[in-house]
Amino acid sequence: MADQDATLQVSARLEEGVRTSLELHVRRPDGGVEVYPFPRATVELELGEGRIQFKWQSGQVSFRNLATAEPVYKDGELVRAGRLEVGAGLEYCGHRVRLWDPEQAPAYLKGYSAPYSGEIWPLGEGEYPIGRPGQRDNAITLDHPTVSRKHATIAKKNGNYLLLAESATNPVCLGGQELEPGQWAHVQDGDLLEVGELVFRFQSPSASAAASSLIQVRSLGNFLATVGGNVVGDKDWKTQHIKWLFAHLAYEWGRPVAIEGLLEELWPDFPSDRSKNNLNYSLSTLRQVLRACLPEDMRKSELILRSSSSLQLNPELLDQHDVVYLRRQLALVQPGEDWERAAERAVLAYTGPLLQDCYLDWVAPLRQSLELEVLDVAKRLLEQRARARNWEGSVAVAGHVLQIDPCAQWACLLLMQALRSSQRAAEALRIFEQTRKTLLKELEIEPDLELLREHQKVLSALT
Repeated sequence: MADQDATLQVSARLEEGVRTSLELHVRRPDGGVEVYPFPRATVELELGEGRIQFKWQSGQVSFRNLATAEPVYKDGELVRAGRLEVGAGLEYCGHRVRLWDPEQAPAYLKGYSAPYSGEIWPLGEGEYPIGRPGQRDNAITLDHPTVSRKHATIAKKNGNYLLLAESATNPVCLGGQELEPGQWAHVQDGDLLEVGELVFRFQSPSASAAASSLIQVRSLGNFLATVGGNVVGDKDWKTQHIKWLFAHLAYEWGRPVAIEGLLEELWPDFPSDRSKNNLNYSLSTLRQVLRACLPEDMRKSELILRSSSSLQLNPELLDQHDVVYLRRQLALVQPGEDWERAAERAVLAYTGPLLQDCYLDWVAPLRQSLELEVLDVAKRLLEQRARARNWEGSVAVAGHVLQIDPCAQWACLLLMQALRSSQRAAEALRIFEQTRKTLLKELEIEPDLELLREHQKVLSALT
């Protein structure tokens, strides 16, 4: 990785200058932020070990990854190129890049439902009618069967944004609560709006920018959450249900989680009304717990978004999660010249069982499948390195596998072979004895024949 304290490298192609207020805001891994305008139509940034190109044309910005070995993510999805909307961001080589417009409207709506996913509607002064094409001139036109022709209106009054429900036949929901026709409600940064079956998020850029990247989570091994730079202690969660509710939302990392599934998961034997009351209490307490970790000027930030049917962590506020990193590394294990490098990064990213202290039903199958996927990648990697006689590259990976599964005889065999071939037979003998004791204690079995044969080769090497 490049020096995190160094200024990022930037180049602008020798093209005619452009007239735009758009800027690229780059947040480095150390938390520092650098701002780059568009002096030319094409700007390239060197971020860590990668290089990414941004091109301005006709008021729109596109991006392209110039380093094939370094992945770029937009909205959590792996991409190589695409369009970058104002307010949208990319994750690349440990950096976060957001497209910003200092002259833009003070707020906007962002679509989260097809066919409007990712679409952005700037909101300024005045009123913004929402509805299907037909009876009136809607500022936000949504051609969808669950949207009425006069469905709702967003308006800015006295410096605040408000939502008016107008449809008598199709729902208007704010934060999971349905509004009555004719009812006004205040809209705050991060709120989820539902227009029929379409979901949107209201954002106020100044508030979102101030509170960006607040949440860090570790779910591999012992669970740990850091919010606003403060660790949430085990007693701070109040109850285990609240802790594991947050852990589930964190596992999905900004994607919606169905409320019905959470009710069944956390209170499977409770009547519907009681489990819903429990969820409402847990969610209210969870919000209090998280906000208590924030600086005073950020406590209005909405960390958990609610619709009528789902909950999710606010995607704009997410920073790092070890499970997300691991899954991304596993997705990069594809045939090609970088296969070994991607496989090793994926295996070493696994630092313990998923939520090892959680015994809820949803965790067990995910924990098992994730570990099996990592071990499968590790086995293929070690077998490849054994064929190539890359003994040095095998030792660290095989040793890591034995930490994951001390009874993995195939990993013990490959590690012993690598150590013996590197003239480290004494270490190989120690690994064998340790694995043998574990097999007897945990499974009440002796090492298999192949491992015993390798043991004899190690003994011969010592004599």
